[in-house]
Amino acid sequence: MSTEGINARQVGYALSHGRMGKDFPAYRVVNRQGYLSGAAAFEVSDMQRRLLEADGVEVEDDRINLKVFGWHSTMEEAEFFYDLFLQMGI
Repeated sequence: MSTEGINARQVGYALSHGRMGKDFPAYRVVNRQGYLSGAAAFEVSDMQRRLLEADGVEVEDDRINLKVFGWHSTMEEAEFFYDLFLQMGI
């Protein structure tokens, strides 16, 4: 499987346009350094922080520790999302 052509902007587009579905927890998406998305992505400036903390994720200085709270996907999950993005034409 190759992820060539899939990048953060495409993921952001899919999330912001609801193309991942209503049940996808988009608030859990942070950048590769663990920083939150910022106020522009949510109706309330600290909404992402509140939602993450409600999930038990510790947020400090608008950043999470990815070593502790990061997603460690399986190859099957990676292939699923790769295929999903291809199907969406993103």
